Amino acid sequence: SVVTTAEKTNTPALVMLLPEHYEKNNTMNVHGFAEMVKELAESVKVPIGLHLDHSYDYDSVITSIKKGFDSVMIDASAYSLDENIALTRKVTETAHILGADVEAEIGRVGGAEGDYKAVDIALTSVEEAKCFAEETKVDALAVAIGTAHGNYKETPKLRIDRLKEIAAEV
Repeated sequence: SVVTTAEKTNTPALVMLLPEHYEKNNTMNVHGFAEMVKELAESVKVPIGLHLDHSYDYDSVITSIKKGFDSVMIDASAYSLDENIALTRKVTETAHILGADVEAEIGRVGGAEGDYKAVDIALTSVEEAKCFAEETKVDALAVAIGTAHGNYKETPKLRIDRLKEIAAEV
């Protein structure tokens, strides 16, 4: 449906796979998903990207790239900043050699990872974001500014001021 809609609206699209979807729901493996999306992408005129979202370990990310994903997310945000940097740097170095882009997460985006109401505790600092980006050379950085995964239970209080501060430095 994403590829078909992208073609109808002449809009490039990114088709994402969350590893939990196939691991927990036993729907389709990484290779089958990549093959399906690549075949569909070849049948349309608009660019279609293939992204592995929220993967947590080096081997699964690199395997996914080798199976056809041109964009991946390594989510080591549950680790200390130093451990997150080390793992993300390792993934980014290999992914770039293989021609893939890398997204990473710093801070704690609420929802799936806990209570999203604790916004001030979860905010990504400007200094950490700058250090992280410089050390890892990631292509995209997911930061915590009061956002949450999934459906909001109440109106979020997004810290756009913090996002602007991070954007100015990173």
